[in-house]
Amino acid sequence: MHVVWSGSEACEDEAISLRHWALYVEFLKNKRAAFAGTTALLIVSTILSLLPCFLSRRLFDHGLLVGDYAVFRHILVLQGACFAGGLALSAVCLQAYARIGAGLTSRLARLLFRHLQSLPFRYFVETKPAEYLQRLNGDVNGLQDA
Repeated sequence: MHVVWSGSEACEDEAISLRHWALYVEFLKNKRAAFAGTTALLIVSTILSLLPCFLSRRLFDHGLLVGDYAVFRHILVLQGACFAGGLALSAVCLQAYARIGAGLTSRLARLLFRHLQSLPFRYFVETKPAEYLQRLNGDVNGLQDA
């Protein structure tokens, strides 16, 4: 679907988008350590999730084909532990990323509310409530999409 914008709407949309990214970058600067830690956990989780695939060759070559069932059990348990660890770390990362995103959305909502409180009363008299509520929802949704 192709949307055609008039000149002023396109500039306003671009300004909103830049504002969203500026807020996003500012927020992430403050949460740099949490974001880096979560990313590191995600990398470890990915490695743990992929490790069972690489252990499969050893499972067959050194366990089943040779008939050494002790090695087979050992590698099978190791594969299960890697898979479970990767899955658990993925869940922790998902929770951490969700928390970071919720913090960002909460910060934007507070900023928008503070801005609304600073507007003159005349703005609310002259503007239909649906217009500024739509604008607020658009700002929050635009940031969530970013």
